[in-house]
Amino acid sequence: MLATLHGEAIADKMQHMAMYTDGHWWSDRVEQPSDILQRERLGGIALKRNQTWPGNTVSWRFATPDAAEQVAILLPGATRDRFKVIAYNTSNRPQAATMTAWNVTAGRWSIATERGAAPERTTVALERSAAIPLTFAPGETVLDFALVTPTTPVETRPDLGIGRDDVRVAGQRVTVTVHSLGAVPTTAGRVSLWQQDRRIASAAVPPLAAPGDLIPKTAQVTLTVPTGIDPQQLLVRVEQADGGAEVTQQNNTVAIADRTP
Repeated sequence: MLATLHGEAIADKMQHMAMYTDGHWWSDRVEQPSDILQRERLGGIALKRNQTWPGNTVSWRFATPDAAEQVAILLPGATRDRFKVIAYNTSNRPQAATMTAWNVTAGRWSIATERGAAPERTTVALERSAAIPLTFAPGETVLDFALVTPTTPVETRPDLGIGRDDVRVAGQRVTVTVHSLGAVPTTAGRVSLWQQDRRIASAAVPPLAAPGDLIPKTAQVTLTVPTGIDPQQLLVRVEQADGGAEVTQQNNTVAIADRTP
């Protein structure tokens, strides 16, 4: 079935190659169809022209260059509450990867690893933008993901966020602009400076309204770096003071060394 689909896709691309290259009427919008590949590896289409919302179940980031080309991945019949990862590592060494969930129901998930007669089972927290590490041994790996207990949907949560251009450094003083980005107001928050796993300074962030009127809702706080510590070695992290769940954790941390000047 897969061989037939890809054979037809190759034939179609060959027939349209002139249009995809020299003959394309919009030279800045050339795109070769990748629907089949995205559905196979991602469990849905992540990006396609004129598609307004990503439909992929997961995305992948491999630890070493070219590793993605050495691991075949199939997610057949993926849904928001269950999906199976069938992978085949064609190399002779384990390949480490990070799997990020996207179009899934937030909650506690079970993972059944099919090895021998009795599958090995573990549980993980999984939701939109949450990532977990996986390692594909040489040969076949089959992982069956199933929702066990749902939690609060991510789209109904508050969200505190910072970006690289929200962090300013002047000597030993770090000024941070914190944004409220979720659909509901935030509770009281906290901005902290971290040196590896050690918090060295923190400041309170007041509750912020949700930007329902499309006008930014922000607060600015300033922290002082202790003498003898180089600010360039620190991370800035924002969080709700009560540890409450947010829309995503991908906008909660900025390395000062990576900030926008």
